[in-house]
Formats: sequence, structure tokens, C-alpha cells
Amino acid sequence: MNHTILLTHDDRRRLGAVLENIHADGTERCDYLHSLEAVLEDAHGIDPTEVPEDVVTMNATVKIRDLDTEETETYTVV
Repeated sequence: MNHTILLTHDDRRRLGAVLENIHADGTERCDYLHSLEAVLEDAHGIDPTEVPEDVVTMNATVKIRDLDTEETETYTVV
């Protein structure tokens, strides 16, 4: 299954700046950093006003419900 990753332009810039700072510090690039770079390159950048209601973005708070137990947990994406 192929999912399109949507990133607001601001979130893309923020994540790109984090990667640039890591690179500038001389930190060795781990596999997960290469993966993040690839995701950023492939992600579709959009204006924050264009984010669909069913898309979770950075700084969003979401509730997840276990369909079997009906238990819920709340998370904030940072």
C-alpha cells in the first residue's frame, strides 16, 4: 500500500533545519536520519490551510481508541 505523505511547508522547513543542524554538528548520519531525509524529499508540501481533517500533523493532539477494548489514549505529535 502506498501512502502519500503530506507535510505543511512550515513542518518541512522545521524538519529540514533539524537535519541541517545535525549535519553541521558533524553527527554521523544514522539510517533513521537517511530515512527521514528520503521522506522529506518524497513528501508533498502543502499550505497549512489545505491540510485535510483526517491528516495528523506536527503539534496535533490525537486520541486513539482500541476497537477491541474501547480504551483510549491521547498523544501529541512533536
